[in-house]
Amino acid sequence: MKVKLEDRFNYHIPTNGPLAGCTLIIDTSEFTLLNNNAVFYSGYKKANTLKYEGAVQISIGKFHWAPTPGQPGPTSDQVVFRLNGLAEKLENGELIIGDGKYITLPHCLEHTFENEEARIKVRQIVENAWGRLKEKFHCMWLPWRHDVTKHHVAFKVCINLTNIIFDFNPLRKNIDNFLL
Repeated sequence: MKVKLEDRFNYHIPTNGPLAGCTLIIDTSEFTLLNNNAVFYSGYKKANTLKYEGAVQISIGKFHWAPTPGQPGPTSDQVVFRLNGLAEKLENGELIIGDGKYITLPHCLEHTFENEEARIKVRQIVENAWGRLKEKFHCMWLPWRHDVTKHHVAFKVCINLTNIIFDFNPLRKNIDNFLL
């Protein structure tokens, strides 16, 4: 099994409400490195990191976009989005949603939620997927002490294994009414 972007259509896509036409929730996550290369220093994490972009299917929370290689930690989410080219792979009219850093990007739906609880529910979907990856695979949670180029390989393997685990033990068994 591999992370396949085209599989995002195999699941429920909201047709009404603030998320109508939205297939993916996108976010980046940083992974700590044990090296002294200042290029990787992230002021946000106060450590050297690699930043990966991931997008999960909105109704089930399974990864459908996780390109490699990762980018150095200080790279902005907007630059990572442009470098990875997700916008060019989306269908006409297809929307994705992310946090405030993605609002101005192509195909990104602006946060226009009626209440804070709705916004939090949407953010939890992608944060839970990243959390599952880091919880199940300590090499993704602990500082990486090997060659940086090997991290990309480990990341891809762990993402694919997370999706396999997801198939047997999904994060959510029913679609939240908010997404219908």
